[in-house]
Amino acid sequence: MRRHSGTIYGLKEINRNTAAVGKELVVSSSSSSLSTGQMIPDSPKFKKIKTYASKSCMDQDVYPEAGTANGPDHHRDEASSIKKQNAIATSRKMQPADYLPTHLTRYVQYSHGDFYISSSFEPRLIAQLMYEGFLPIATPRYLVPKLHKERCVIYPLNCRDGSIVPRDGNDSSKDNPPSANTIATIDKSVSAVHISKNVKKRAKNFRMTINQAFDQVVEGCHDQHGIGWLYPPIVEAFRIIHEGSTLQDFHSFPVRLYSIEVWNANTGKLAGGELGYSVGTMYTSLTGFACEDSAGSVQLAALGQFLWSCGFELWDFGMKLDYKSKLGAEDMSRDEFVAKVKELRGKSMGLMRMDERICCKSLIMGCTRNEG
Repeated sequence: MRRHSGTIYGLKEINRNTAAVGKELVVSSSSSSLSTGQMIPDSPKFKKIKTYASKSCMDQDVYPEAGTANGPDHHRDEASSIKKQNAIATSRKMQPADYLPTHLTRYVQYSHGDFYISSSFEPRLIAQLMYEGFLPIATPRYLVPKLHKERCVIYPLNCRDGSIVPRDGNDSSKDNPPSANTIATIDKSVSAVHISKNVKKRAKNFRMTINQAFDQVVEGCHDQHGIGWLYPPIVEAFRIIHEGSTLQDFHSFPVRLYSIEVWNANTGKLAGGELGYSVGTMYTSLTGFACEDSAGSVQLAALGQFLWSCGFELWDFGMKLDYKSKLGAEDMSRDEFVAKVKELRGKSMGLMRMDERICCKSLIMGCTRNEG
């Protein structure tokens, strides 16, 4: 299966509209670099912006719910924003612009359809948008976060399987039907990811790692899809978030960006992979590629089982496509998705690690869920 980058319908309209919209943005629309202090240097909401290159870009003061470092003013802003959104929701139907938290409206504006727009590629801003449920994509000059009207997700990722088995180990039959004295029900956790027999069979040909080849995964996505929306400024922002995500001393940060790699077991060459990020117990697949038959299907199946085993609760795919539906994904309304993001982002989730190449079939068939 060939992986889709997620066709971004509406980018042409954004390019036509950016001349007018860009004039209203705080940051100069002519700048697409990631130079230190590019975005709003005097903003109290991003008071450490000038030093992000020398410190982790995941400092807690970016996230309203990530700790106490924000101070009382930031917490009041967040509480005010939530109160305002709740009031809007009860008084009238939410409009797209209403989904932007108050503290981000100075840097991001609503454009049209499902799209918003900013002229800054500052990693802290992108991480904050991820934290709020926006999918960060780009044009050559603009950051174009997207908040889909319908989001394609697998939720819940964990299911309960009420399997019935004989207490004595003997199979029941038509002549010997089971009874309350001879059967036991095992209520166990199972993954909601749909995996075909063919994928399970081919999985033995591939090995998976995490965070071992970020640049190669980006190159693979470019080779398969062209630039698409993965332009250099957003790639560099992703790289900074990715590097901050892998620091072992920062386990409490709620946004982590991952590269997922699948390798040919015989040749050792990269066969497929994806970029994605986690917010609490939610994981979002951004874009991926596959340069060998079945590599994409196997990568998604192995990743899905691994996410489930780690305790993730929601797998977000962005826009609905056929291969995502075959995995078990369904559409979730924007209101429900945003509410779910706010629920799951506060839940603790450790850093996913897989330094050694692990057989994908072992991941698919042998994972057990961590209920802790």
